[in-house]
Amino acid sequence: MPTPNKPSSNHIFYSYADALEHRFYRWLFRWHLSAVTEPTAVDHALFAWLQSLDSGEEVVNQLPLLPQAVIELLAMLGRKESSTTAIVQAIARDPGLLGDTIRLANSVYIAPQRPIENLDQAVVMLGLDGLRRLAAQTALHPVFLQPDDEHARRAAQQLWNLAQRRAYVATRLAPSGAGNFAAFLAAMMHDIGLLVALRRMNEVASRHLHPQSSDFLHQLHEKNHRLRTLAMNHWTLPAATLEVLSSLHHIRSGNETSPILVALAAADYTSKFDLLVRFGRVHSHTPERTFASIGSFGPDCIRAYHDLLKLDMRTLD
Repeated sequence: MPTPNKPSSNHIFYSYADALEHRFYRWLFRWHLSAVTEPTAVDHALFAWLQSLDSGEEVVNQLPLLPQAVIELLAMLGRKESSTTAIVQAIARDPGLLGDTIRLANSVYIAPQRPIENLDQAVVMLGLDGLRRLAAQTALHPVFLQPDDEHARRAAQQLWNLAQRRAYVATRLAPSGAGNFAAFLAAMMHDIGLLVALRRMNEVASRHLHPQSSDFLHQLHEKNHRLRTLAMNHWTLPAATLEVLSSLHHIRSGNETSPILVALAAADYTSKFDLLVRFGRVHSHTPERTFASIGSFGPDCIRAYHDLLKLDMRTLD
């Protein structure tokens, strides 16, 4: 039993996760933070901007729109009793969903041995669980499209890459069964709040405001949770996914034992680490040493990282 002054292994993990998350945000938004610990006047101006993002109905208008067909499909995917036939019919009714599903089924992410030309072939190869994940991935892709600011588009693309990696890892770490799809969808939805912020980021850019203390990154993390909650209430998501996403904010207490939430935490850390390594922002020739130092999450992260290394995910970048 640990002594009162000795941090638990989970607390050790989250101290590492916070440091990695700060590095990830700095890379994602191309911010150059100084060693300043106290918020500056610029930071306080940015805090006020963050507060304005969830002011009543205004934020709902900033949320990416999901077509009704997509909302219905996500609800269907979350119901255990939904049949393969019903899912295929729902996808087939929307030409955009149909085309994107076939395209993703043929991507390196899925890696079929032979080209998939229709949904029936996708069902045969992927099975019902695989089709659920593929359909959810296809449905959520438009959410990550940013039509305006160039930097916002770049950041949104990297969040899409991160979401796919996180979801891929989460399904391998989460328990099998109904909770596995909830973990997958929660992993895809993890950073929806950041996407809302990105759609308003041009306001910050036009004022030439850049955060100067790491405290802003903490505030941004909190805002991601708040905006994600608004998005969940705005969209009709499966109940199991809503429960998982609602609990994410409390996992950093270090006392979380839910297998799904532990899997999501490990998947998020591992996926960010993988992206930063691929883009030369983290140099680690011995990831085992890195992951072994983060306590009880270490073995899961090592296993997940090697799962990612088995994939050639260049088509996702």
